[in-house]
Amino acid sequence: MKALQVLYLKRVRFPLKGFHSLPNLKILWCVGCKVENFSSSLTNMISLEILALIETQIDEISEELVKLSTLKYLGLSHVNVVAEKWFRTVNSPPPKLVSR
Repeated sequence: MKALQVLYLKRVRFPLKGFHSLPNLKILWCVGCKVENFSSSLTNMISLEILALIETQIDEISEELVKLSTLKYLGLSHVNVVAEKWFRTVNSPPPKLVSR
């Protein structure tokens, strides 16, 4: 699976923990998914160029995205961030990522 470069997922629930074994992944496109360990696992995706989250539920969105130096496109549409005591919808990226 190390050669995998594009991954499109629709209506799947999964943790990103195993994605460190996909070093050549360039495109991750999630539609209607539930993603666990989102921000902490993204830092291992050093080749990621396109990240699209559409109607997807994640546990957090943080400034860790700034560390994705190869990221060229970030698409967020109706992303639901769910934590223990709160819930919010995000349609814009973290400010530091935009400035980058």
